[in-house]
Amino acid sequence: MNQDYNGFTMLPVSTWTAGGALTWAATDNMTVTASGRREALEASFTGGIIPNDGISVVESVAILRADYRVMENVVVGGGISYIQDDYNLIPRTDDAWSPLASVKYFINPTFTVGFDYRRVDFESKGIGLPSYNRNVYLLSANARF
Repeated sequence: MNQDYNGFTMLPVSTWTAGGALTWAATDNMTVTASGRREALEASFTGGIIPNDGISVVESVAILRADYRVMENVVVGGGISYIQDDYNLIPRTDDAWSPLASVKYFINPTFTVGFDYRRVDFESKGIGLPSYNRNVYLLSANARF
């Protein structure tokens, strides 16, 4: 893939891109999913506060997840994801590892509620941000009609 930009703020980026996912029904009650992608993106160092601070980024993502039905209406899951952002023409690479755990309760065929926990371990090498860890909690309610 080759991306060219008009103007002086973004430099062209050329890289191979790919993406895909594979889900395996390991047992009647368990699925295992592996997915990944690599693509060229754009980033802003200040979130757009300072004009013309954009740069090209090559992002690689790998995810492995398993879900297990413990009861007819309860599914527990777990997995891990890895994201790497490689910044174009500056010495900076960001890595983030993120293990996760989840539980989903199917109230009926229309409504579900869930809880997800994810721990993010972020590290930036080169010119970048200080490393950090954070805990992310998500409570969800979904309806399908």
